Amino acid sequence: MLEFAAWRDDRAQIKGVTYLRESALCDQLEEHAGAFDVGVCIEVLEHVLDVKGTMARMAKLLRPGGLLFQSASFALYPHLSHLKPNVAYAGHEDELMAEAGFDRVPFELPIPTLANQRVYRRR
Repeated sequence: MLEFAAWRDDRAQIKGVTYLRESALCDQLEEHAGAFDVGVCIEVLEHVLDVKGTMARMAKLLRPGGLLFQSASFALYPHLSHLKPNVAYAGHEDELMAEAGFDRVPFELPIPTLANQRVYRRR
């Protein structure tokens, strides 16, 4: 995927984008702390074993004031890859995000969005 992204950027003449593997971010978290202005986490959290730890790592990677576009389908259990313990977060996404250092930001797009699609700002 990283090779494809680089190829696509070259074709589209997009410059200045650095792609990193997730393992590089996790292994070198301190080196990348506060390095990102924007993050995207779409339909991921319902699949991970450590939701709060994952959110803490995302918060650490975003600079204070950085934005995170996030959605999670915690309530769609049973689904083959959704983890049952994560159902507890359904309806409590804002509290989960606040605990990780994020505040919800109201937003509107000119296209329909789902109720679980939210933008948060890192404190």
